[in-house]
Amino acid sequence: MKKILLLYIVFLAVGVAKAQEKDISSIENWSTPDGIFDNIFDSDGNSVKITNILAGKTYVVNAVPTTSTLLCTSGIFELYFEAGCGMENTGNSLHNQRRAVLCQAFQDMSDFINTPLKNAGNTTKVKIWIRNQTNTTIATVDKAIASS
Repeated sequence: MKKILLLYIVFLAVGVAKAQEKDISSIENWSTPDGIFDNIFDSDGNSVKITNILAGKTYVVNAVPTTSTLLCTSGIFELYFEAGCGMENTGNSLHNQRRAVLCQAFQDMSDFINTPLKNAGNTTKVKIWIRNQTNTTIATVDKAIASS
């Protein structure tokens, strides 16, 4: 009887100790399990939080809040255009023409890709963020940047 009582006390103590541990993931507010993929690295090895590169979300560039707007859904893609990217102004015919070409290119790519994203009822899309180059770290001679 003493062994069973002792065993019960040990299990109770371990259970109480485990119950008192803090859930770090709720404190850190991670996007992925245990935050393992919450930091990504660019080609130069610079670390970036994944929450800082979400398309369609407000972020801060040079202490100024900036957003991107969904202006095109092409097949499995949603294209978000950042202010100043040269395609965001729906009242400018040149911007509209540029955006139409880009949207058609992504629609054509979508037509070639066989994916479950095309299944009926699936609302998941691949989000593409069209950036204002002055808000990036690329050189002015470069015309585009990409990440994988």
